[in-house]
Amino acid sequence: MPTLTDKQKLIYDNIRRIYTVMPFNKHLGIKVLEVTEDSAKISINMADELVGNMAQGILHGGVTSSILDVVGGIAVTSAILNNLESDDVNDMFKRIAKLGTIDMRVDFLKPGWGETFIASSELVRLGNRVAVTRMQVHNQDDVLIAMATASYSVA
Repeated sequence: MPTLTDKQKLIYDNIRRIYTVMPFNKHLGIKVLEVTEDSAKISINMADELVGNMAQGILHGGVTSSILDVVGGIAVTSAILNNLESDDVNDMFKRIAKLGTIDMRVDFLKPGWGETFIASSELVRLGNRVAVTRMQVHNQDDVLIAMATASYSVA
C-alpha cells in the first residue's frame, strides 16, 4: 500500500467521520473500512431492524441499495477531494456540499443472508458535473448479493 500524504490522511479521516455520523448511516451501523483516491469499502452487521423478509431473515433490499449508494458516494467524495488543489477543510466541505445521487441501478443477485455485509465501490468516471461508480455488496462468506452502477451530481 502506498504511503499517504498528509492531505490524503486528512481527507480519509474526514470521510470516515462524515459518513459514519450521518444519522441514517449511523442507524444502519455503517463502518468505513477503506478509502482510496477512487474506491471505498464499508460494512454493516445484520440486525433485527434491517430484516426485509421475516420468514427468511434476509437483509432488506432497501438496506442493500442504501449501502451501495453510500459506498459509491464515498468513492466520489474521495476523488473530488483528492483532485481539489486546496487542503483547507472548509474548502473541502464546500466542494462536496452539493454531492447527490442522480440515478442508481441495482441488480439483486442472491438473497441477503449473512451476519456481515461488505460493500465496495470503484470510480468509473469523474467529470465536471457527473461522476459514475460501480459497486458490489458481498456477505461475510464472499457471496455476491448485489451489484450497482450509479451517477452522482458533483457540481
